[in-house]
Amino acid sequence: RIESYVPVGDTRRVLLNEFEEWFRKQGGIAPSTVIRFVSPTERGLFATRDIKMGETVVFCPEDIVFDMEKGK
Repeated sequence: RIESYVPVGDTRRVLLNEFEEWFRKQGGIAPSTVIRFVSPTERGLFATRDIKMGETVVFCPEDIVFDMEKGK
């Protein structure tokens, strides 16, 4: 889910929607969060409720993580 002051049809918002859809289809999980634009060029991940101790906030499957080794 995206909350922002960036207009609905804005390219930045469209691309962020596409990223979130791709992330979920790849097995990514972020059930209690929302991505917000904090400036025209910066985004942040915010909790939508209190997070319990030990609860998974974000799960990103290793095969979609891009790191230095994969970038070689």
